[in-house]
Amino acid sequence: MSKGFNFSLEKVLEIRQYQENKQAVKLHNSKKVLKTEEQKLDTLKDSKETTINYQKNKTDKDYTININELRVTQDYINQLNKYIEQQNKRVLESDAAVRGELERLHEAVKDKKIVEKLKERHLDEFKKSKNLQENKKQDEIAIRQQNKTRKGTN
Repeated sequence: MSKGFNFSLEKVLEIRQYQENKQAVKLHNSKKVLKTEEQKLDTLKDSKETTINYQKNKTDKDYTININELRVTQDYINQLNKYIEQQNKRVLESDAAVRGELERLHEAVKDKKIVEKLKERHLDEFKKSKNLQENKKQDEIAIRQQNKTRKGTN
């Protein structure tokens, strides 16, 4: 940063940075919730698959079907199907929340970049002004020295 440069909107930039960081944390937390919900769904699906395979293997080995056990197993599978359906809804809700947080993060990044671009533009203008002042000073010094040498030679 150039010496003497003071950006009048520095606090706004700091706030925008804070909002971006805060939104990034929210997105991270939403992703963690989504991952947890997806793991729960996978567990339910695995339980259903295991139960179906167990019942199928048992029936294939015994060649006999215990009606009561079959009813209990079917009731359990039906219950798992309901849980899976509910969990699918939770996963979809969590996914929508992640997409929403991601969109808000994009907005926060965009807002911050606007202020950063403005800061860069002001800094460039400051540098140009500083260079112009330096050049004027050097020109003035050169003119004075030239005038001194002219007076000295006359």
